[in-house]
Amino acid sequence: RAADPLLIVTVAALRFAQDDSGSWSPGLVGSHRPATDPERLLALVCRRGDVSSNQVGAIQIGETSSTVQIASHVSDPAAAARELAARHGWGPFFLLEHIPLARCLYRGAPATFDHSSAYGQAGDLMVELITQHNDAPSALRDLFARDERGVHHVACFVDELASALAEQRALGAAVALEAETANGTRFAMVDTSRELGHMLELYERDKLAPFYAMVRQAAHGWDGLEPVRKLG
Repeated sequence: RAADPLLIVTVAALRFAQDDSGSWSPGLVGSHRPATDPERLLALVCRRGDVSSNQVGAIQIGETSSTVQIASHVSDPAAAARELAARHGWGPFFLLEHIPLARCLYRGAPATFDHSSAYGQAGDLMVELITQHNDAPSALRDLFARDERGVHHVACFVDELASALAEQRALGAAVALEAETANGTRFAMVDTSRELGHMLELYERDKLAPFYAMVRQAAHGWDGLEPVRKLG
């Protein structure tokens, strides 16, 4: 069957969102870039990612899911946030430490997931810098050791999480993580690492849209001061 257009676009984007050392380049989601319309963005992604138009086919953007974030595994989210703010002007970053979870399943079994993340705006996409504070089995440890750095997942808003996960399972994908935060936000990570080299994170837009709007608004006209801001 034809390849999933979302996966093709994600691969192409990530081919030039990082340089050979694993550091982010400002090419696709650089700071202070004007919003890019979908057709122009798709053409750029195909050209830079060496993807042909017949591989992509017809893409319907934003009907049931929208790609909203690229997340990188780092050993220290605060330090990585300061580095990206200084290097690319991204930010400010909002840091949540030891994010409390009400429920967590790792590949279907109850688990713990002690993690922290910093969230900042980079052009039209949010960047998440995520770490895990131990070596318990998890969706993070599936791809990265504690001190390794690289793209871990691409996050998407979906209209309804349960149906989105059912669709992924029907396609043969394994769900590496299903969790719910203490404030009731449900999220999941689908293991697409074999196809893409990273996972997909899914969550419903209703719960997180206000947080995304806050991070985006903070970046508008930001003066570069206080690049890391603790929440909670």
